[in-house]
Amino acid sequence: MTIHNVFAYGTLRRREERQHWMKFIHDTGRQVQVQGFLYDLGWFPALRLEPDGYSVLCDVIQVDDDGLSRLDDYEGFIPDAPSASFYVRTVVNIDGLDGFIYEFHEKPDISKLILGSDWLIYRQEKEKQSASELASRKEYA
Repeated sequence: MTIHNVFAYGTLRRREERQHWMKFIHDTGRQVQVQGFLYDLGWFPALRLEPDGYSVLCDVIQVDDDGLSRLDDYEGFIPDAPSASFYVRTVVNIDGLDGFIYEFHEKPDISKLILGSDWLIYRQEKEKQSASELASRKEYA
């Protein structure tokens, strides 16, 4: 059985809402950075790898062959039809560590660009802003 490194930048990161039900994921506790741009697609991000991008923070997770297949399903990656996939599983080497990263298949709308490198921090700030806006609406209602 092969163990695969996967670089998780979004909902598969530790402390994220999806990670708790994916018991097949082993969190190595290691973090790395990959050059690219994050985009806000709602409750999850998209990543486009770009050499001149931000240093996007990723958790290094590990899965076996079955776990990788399950991640492919979760990410909408179709191994036999990458061009029809939502995300494409891309082989990368980060800091001397080989692994996979799920890159968004299409070029996202530039208005969805996240000005930063950490999805978790961005999402927390977005939730605070939404809560603040909701509270101010209630004050004026």
